[in-house]
Amino acid sequence: MILCYGARRCNGRVIPGIGHARPVRGREIADYILLQSFRRNFSWGKSGTCTLFARTALLRAHPLNEAFRRRGDGELLVRLALAGAYAVSTPEPVIVQHITKGETEKGAAAELRYSRMLARHYKTYLRGAYPAALLLAEAEALRRKGRGAAAWAVKAMAFMLSPRRLLLVKLGNITGRRNR
Repeated sequence: MILCYGARRCNGRVIPGIGHARPVRGREIADYILLQSFRRNFSWGKSGTCTLFARTALLRAHPLNEAFRRRGDGELLVRLALAGAYAVSTPEPVIVQHITKGETEKGAAAELRYSRMLARHYKTYLRGAYPAALLLAEAEALRRKGRGAAAWAVKAMAFMLSPRRLLLVKLGNITGRRNR
């Protein structure tokens, strides 16, 4: 399975799609979405249903989970990645998106709620890293609110709760090893 994403132009800035630097797949994607693992010197790009180009047959066989009114794209991406799918992206923007400040602020609480729901949905995959995934979602919400110091404190708590799993993910990211 191949999921093809397109880059988008958002408020004048180009946001690349996931897999734009090289195709990505499997646990690498799941850990990026669920545990916010970022590979050093590697640009992940973003996922989003507005930029996903997929065959109708694929989406019929693997429909969006309607329980996720937000983050449904992330749930689909994790589910298909764990089933072996690759994600690739176009280099140039294929859509133009305009986001107003009010839309961003209104969406922050919902984004946190659905990020927690996504972690809960993949609790079995996350195993002992589940509490850390919840904290990482909280840290991202704090970062978006401009509370960087609080976000780093919450991330530190996430590492204390699940150091082995997160360190393996982060060390793999630093050394270039992929976590399969």
